[in-house]
Amino acid sequence: MPRPRQTLSILLLLGLSAVTLARTLRWPNDWAEAHWLLDYRFGFVKRGLLGQLLQWTLAPFGGEVGEGAIRAVSAAACVVFVALLGYTVWRVLRAAEFAPGAVAVAAAFVASPFLVMTGHLVGYFDHVVFALGITSIWLALRRQPWIGALLQAVALLAHEACIVLIFPAFTLAVLLRNARHDGGGAEGEPSRRLQLLPLRPLLPLLPPLIVAALMGRVVGSTPPGFLEQYGAWLGSHDFLDPGFAQQVAFLLTWKLGDFVQVIWSQGGGRLMQASNFGLLLPVLTAILLLTFARSRSRPWSLETLLVVCVALVPQAMHLVAFDLERIVTFSIFTAWLSLWVVAEHDGASVARTPGPFGVALLAVVAGVSMTTPLLDNELDRLAGVWRMVIAAAAVAALCALHRTDHRITARRAA
Repeated sequence: MPRPRQTLSILLLLGLSAVTLARTLRWPNDWAEAHWLLDYRFGFVKRGLLGQLLQWTLAPFGGEVGEGAIRAVSAAACVVFVALLGYTVWRVLRAAEFAPGAVAVAAAFVASPFLVMTGHLVGYFDHVVFALGITSIWLALRRQPWIGALLQAVALLAHEACIVLIFPAFTLAVLLRNARHDGGGAEGEPSRRLQLLPLRPLLPLLPPLIVAALMGRVVGSTPPGFLEQYGAWLGSHDFLDPGFAQQVAFLLTWKLGDFVQVIWSQGGGRLMQASNFGLLLPVLTAILLLTFARSRSRPWSLETLLVVCVALVPQAMHLVAFDLERIVTFSIFTAWLSLWVVAEHDGASVARTPGPFGVALLAVVAGVSMTTPLLDNELDRLAGVWRMVIAAAAVAALCALHRTDHRITARRAA
């Protein structure tokens, strides 16, 4: 694509991203703020690493972890994460030579419920661990899997959900990097199938798994008096709702089985919210179609199955977590990570692939116009009529880019 159309594509994506984030952007809620107060003062606790690092950072300056510090670090984490997302979008589009189908899928991603929820969840550890995940995958793609594995382990200490959120995409990156480049083929050419890989390239996957196993044993046995001590500590901060202080401390003592039992007891009520999955399907379908168009593997192969698993495995969190609205959107992010990993390796042209373009247009309309369910009874700031206007403008711009690209291609062919 000529540079002027690249510039227009980038401006369109930046505009859509800004509008999507602005729809729900807010300061951290009480749940997020309480998590930043967690540290290791009363013994090891899951999700205590980031709070401990923040406390160590402020201590030499005589500062305490208060609401101002939490807001500052939360805003910084959100900015860094969004910037890294932008980097992955650039890499995907560059690998696809800014083909209209790829630009349309990128537009669907930046207008998706996942980015809506990204602005809504400022202060959540998601932004930090997702940023660590992107960085670890980038390292794996550049033949530094052991450093990437270290970041994966750090992310697990920050939040145990990383084992299903970013570790599968890291695994995909390690496997494809070795299968494509270290399995006997020339650079940029497919060589061995994934099932023929030797064991040695898989070793960087072990450290995060070991950390996850150790956490599973340690978290199950909290120190004596932990619940009372932590409840009092969190409750001493007047910017927190008193109810959240005790609730966070209580949930930290739960084992995996406790969450499963409570979630299953609410199965009927959660099933009533199944319509939320409709928000995920349009953009997830568009991303997966582009991923398969980019990939040079057979339609039914171990690699294809792994890509689908990476996209869908975050939905397993519904068995152990309560915030269904947030969890549903995670598969959009993990599917995008799969697309990025595949795009870094495979050079199949997508310029003449109409499928992702048509589906992506529908995903853009759905992402912009549909209402994403939010936490804490929050409402979308952008009125429905304005969302429809923005969706129409985005679709018109994408169609114009597609039509211009088609004319240039036809002119060259003539």
